[in-house]
Amino acid sequence: MDAPNLNECYLYFALTGRGFDPDAISTALNLAPTRAIYEDNSIGMGGRISSYSSWQYGTPILRDGDVFRLNEIADELIVTLLPVQDKIAELIKAHRLEAYLMIVLTVSTDERDSTPAIGFSPQVISFCHAVGASIEFDIYQGQADEEEEADYRADNPPRVLH
Repeated sequence: MDAPNLNECYLYFALTGRGFDPDAISTALNLAPTRAIYEDNSIGMGGRISSYSSWQYGTPILRDGDVFRLNEIADELIVTLLPVQDKIAELIKAHRLEAYLMIVLTVSTDERDSTPAIGFSPQVISFCHAVGASIEFDIYQGQADEEEEADYRADNPPRVLH
C-alpha cells in the first residue's frame, strides 16, 4: 500500500498592523477575507490575545498534486487582487500596514515523496513590489504516523552503506 504524500501548503496575502479594523479593509476592497484577526481579541485554542489586526486573503490547504503547482496557485491568488492593487497600496500607506504574501508549506520527510519547487512569476513579484509586500515562508516537516512508518520499514529494511 502506498503511503500518502505528506506535502501540503496554503498561501495567503495579508495586511497586518495595529489600530485598524479588518472589516474596513474588506469594505474598501469590496473583497471578503478568508481570515480576519482583530486586535485585542483572543485567537487560537489557547485563547491568546492578539496584539495586532490582520486581513488575510488566501487558499484552502492544498494537498497532493496541487502542492507542486505553488507558482500557479500564487498567480491565481494574485490575479484576484490585481484589480484592487492601487487601493491596497493606498490602504497600506493610510493605515501604516505591513503587507506580505505568505507561503505555509509542510514538506514530507519521507524520502519516497517528491518535494515541491518554489518559484514566482513576474506577475506575482510585480504585484508584491507595487504594494510593498514581502514574500515570506513558514516551513514545517511532515511526518507519517508511526503505523505507516512501521509498515514502510517492514517492507523496506534499512540500507547499510559500506
